[in-house]
Amino acid sequence: MTVMLMVDNRIRAERFLRTAVLVDDMAFGDSPDGVMTASLEGGLPELGNDSAGPRRLQADLEGGDAVVGTEALDAKSVISGFAALGITCAILPPEGPDLQGARNESILALAKTADLVVLDWVIDRVEQTEGGGSFFRLDTNLKLLLEVLSADRASGNRLRLVCIYTGHPNLSGIRDEILKKLGETASSVSLPVPTSAIDYIDFNGARVVLVNKSLRGPHVANESPDEEGEVVYKRVAESDLAAFAVGKFSDFVLTGTLPEAALGALTAVRDNAHLILRRFSSDMDPALLNHRALTSEAAAGEYLLELIADEVSSVVTSYEAGASIMADSRVEARIQELLDSNSAEVSSNHDEIKKYFLGRSSNIPKKDRGVGLLVPGSESDASNAVEVDNKFSVLSSFARDGASYGLREVAPILSVGTVIAPVGGDGQGYPYFLICLHPACDSVFRSGDNSRKKQFPFLEMKVVDDDSRNFHLIAQDRGSYVRAYAESLSFANLVGIDFRAADDCDSVQAVWQRKDARWCFEPTDTVKSLNGPHVDQFVWVGDLRTGKAHKLLQSIANLSSRIGLNEYEHLRIQAKDL
Repeated sequence: MTVMLMVDNRIRAERFLRTAVLVDDMAFGDSPDGVMTASLEGGLPELGNDSAGPRRLQADLEGGDAVVGTEALDAKSVISGFAALGITCAILPPEGPDLQGARNESILALAKTADLVVLDWVIDRVEQTEGGGSFFRLDTNLKLLLEVLSADRASGNRLRLVCIYTGHPNLSGIRDEILKKLGETASSVSLPVPTSAIDYIDFNGARVVLVNKSLRGPHVANESPDEEGEVVYKRVAESDLAAFAVGKFSDFVLTGTLPEAALGALTAVRDNAHLILRRFSSDMDPALLNHRALTSEAAAGEYLLELIADEVSSVVTSYEAGASIMADSRVEARIQELLDSNSAEVSSNHDEIKKYFLGRSSNIPKKDRGVGLLVPGSESDASNAVEVDNKFSVLSSFARDGASYGLREVAPILSVGTVIAPVGGDGQGYPYFLICLHPACDSVFRSGDNSRKKQFPFLEMKVVDDDSRNFHLIAQDRGSYVRAYAESLSFANLVGIDFRAADDCDSVQAVWQRKDARWCFEPTDTVKSLNGPHVDQFVWVGDLRTGKAHKLLQSIANLSSRIGLNEYEHLRIQAKDL
């Protein structure tokens, strides 16, 4: 990545990040009196032992004893560092063992919502004995880390940066301990195993970065082996912690054009949130409530959400960074970065490739799809480029992709553009898809509709088994991409299925199946499937973007409204025969 892009991304990250929380038992200097010493030759006490242990190690760089200091965290320097970047930072000490206590509940609540989470690793717990005495037990923040990552997984695998900021010198040991626990978690819930580098761990959309507190000795510019081959980890002072965390967030999240654009758009929404709130003022409540009285609870609610969504869309559209991200200079720099990472396989001339992607040439520099020029491995395996194209196609078609969302408080609602598929057997893919074409305004149940049941029209789409045929939809199915087609875009290809409204609202809502971790719609009666067996549940695949759903509706309407009569047809046929 060029220096220009790195600096620009760092600025984008600073503008986006708003909150941070740091958990450290030395936050307010509430440490025991006195100074303890421990021999380095015997090693550090194992984490979790019920014995007095070092709180902060200031190891003599030439060996000997490690002096355990009791100086407090410089909270003022930490807060000032974050404040200088426009980030609000809360600093809290933990309370009691096993994350019990009101203070720890607050810590968990903050950690789950903060943009940045910083955890001290070694935590001293004060334990009470049966005889009324007390002792110190050396513990870690591992449980808190796992709790935060677990909450992120339940909310759809949130992108998360956690920084382990510790005076403990054995960062490699800490990394291995975290890796072991995350590996056990991955095995128990069928997630990809965590991966790691020298100073960080990646797991299920989260990155855990490890860094030493700057207690004594010179700062180290980066992580590298010393003369004896041992890894020397970077040390960061409290005043530099904010800049370090923001830089790591930028390196983790802003890895290309799409995430840069998305982060810029989200920043624009955050910056203009007060304007949106001011526009939706309470003096218009009487008109909104009258709208509800004339329609229904669900219809008024959906209309209100559309108004808010349009307002947010307007803010994003007017955000000037959207255009600057696609400017020639930035695009050319990104192309060069991709070409450099794929230089061993791209045999074409780099200048010709740049001309093609910058719109200065219509000729693809080699006999392949254009995207293959920038995807590593495509020279030897074209499926890599196909995978990237399919992934972008799903993004282009689905406003909300079921494979990318976990358990949410708001269940999917059956309406125009909702894509469902029959629940198959273990390991079986979706045999077909159904796209709901019921107008949004008619997808709600009016007051007085005692049956609470309605028939919804769906367009049937079969899975393509021949890559050469045309298709109308690309969707995800158990980690792979499948294509589907409608035999005809006509009313004759529609199927009606009855669904019942949820008890607590005026619309048809999906039901969360915790065992299979998916949303499902349940029809009132079993439905005869296209492939034979009856179906009593449909998996929510996702919601199409409005334009995509309306395009399908428009195609069906155009075909149905076609006039099948040519008053001069007899003359045309007669002329052909002559």
